[in-house]
Amino acid sequence: MTAGIEELSEKELEKIRDILKSLIESLRDKKAHGLMIPDEEFILNSLTHPERGDVKVTILRDKEIEVFLSNRRDETYPFSVMSNNEVRKFSDRKFIDGVRSSLKEGHHGLFLISQQDQNRITSSANKIVSYSAFFNINEPGQNIHSDENKELKTKNIDKCTLEDKWIIYKRGWEMDNRIPVIENELFGFKVVYAKYRQKYNEEMIVFSPKKYREKVGQLVRDIYPPNVRLSLKRDFPKDHAKNVEETQKVLKSILKLIEERLENPENPEGYKSFLDELKLLLGNIVTKDPDLSGFV
Repeated sequence: MTAGIEELSEKELEKIRDILKSLIESLRDKKAHGLMIPDEEFILNSLTHPERGDVKVTILRDKEIEVFLSNRRDETYPFSVMSNNEVRKFSDRKFIDGVRSSLKEGHHGLFLISQQDQNRITSSANKIVSYSAFFNINEPGQNIHSDENKELKTKNIDKCTLEDKWIIYKRGWEMDNRIPVIENELFGFKVVYAKYRQKYNEEMIVFSPKKYREKVGQLVRDIYPPNVRLSLKRDFPKDHAKNVEETQKVLKSILKLIEERLENPENPEGYKSFLDELKLLLGNIVTKDPDLSGFV
């Protein structure tokens, strides 16, 4: 099961922030010496300028905190973030640039993961998935919660561009009554469906970045409860097939709405990345779990 950042304790959050800040320091040092490779530059820009497009962060908590950052070349093989002191523990991981001396003692860098890592990330029951902007790791002047852009903080929502709304949502100023409105606009989808044995209704379902996986799971369970599904699958396979088809029909309708929204050329890069992630999640259910066996 995949959880969101809200599942992390404050101590765990602080540890992850420290790891990411150490990584930023290391990458900036490499950049200053002309040693940075393109993948590292992409990660550095994503961490320090989330308004331009942040990066997906995956946390494993099987035995200890492990941090992985999205690899734009291959989403299934994210980069590991660790210090060179941890190399012995994870000997199958390789320095992203192949040069161990490029990383200072105790500092964190990017590593290529192993097949074993990839399998663990896929199957882990203690996995957290979120985006770097939500960890609040940027320096003053770049911090997504800073007040550097005062005109945006007070800008009338009717005059805000899509880019403005994305930044406002990411910054999350306290007592900002625009945020619920923006959340509904950016992440809300009007969906026609019926909860199990109830009438059809059109409802606004909000798949926010912090809760979208839980929302998808709840939607599936509302339409076709797991206990009913197990019973019908065993005793009434035709009824089971009908309910599965109805559930998948709803998921496909949401996929269509997401695809329509992705066509907007004004989508900020970070927002587009999130929509792509939501599309991937729903698409995987439709194509890889047509029987909904993953929802219990």
